[in-house]
Parts: sequence; C-alpha cells; structure tokens
Amino acid sequence: MILEWLEQITQRQNVIALAVVGAGFATLGAEAVARRLRIGSRTARWLLRCGYTAMWTSVALFIVAGFLPQR
Repeated sequence: MILEWLEQITQRQNVIALAVVGAGFATLGAEAVARRLRIGSRTARWLLRCGYTAMWTSVALFIVAGFLPQR
C-alpha cells in the first residue's frame, strides 16, 4: 500500500511539476523581498519559504524514486 502511494507521488511529471511550482513561488518571493512589491514582507517571506519547501520536497521525492523497485 505504501509502495503504491510512493510510486504515484514519485512519478516524473509530479516531481517536475513540484519543482517548477516551487521555483515560481521562490522567484516571486525573492522579487517581492528585494523590490518591496505591493505585498507585505511577511507574505513575501512566506512565498519564499513555500517555494524552497516545494523544491526540496521535489528533490527528496526524486531520491526516493531512485530507491523504489523498477516499475
């Protein structure tokens, strides 16, 4: 049951999508912090943290996918 769930979330398109979404959030957050855009600094930091969390989660899922048995 757990292996089936891991196989589904570690599919290539899911890992790539998570990395791209994370990069987008991190970029928006960094721009908002650097240029002090109309969103608050608290929201900008939240965006930045969410982006980095998504990217690191993507990296972790990529590593887990390497340890799973071949499909």
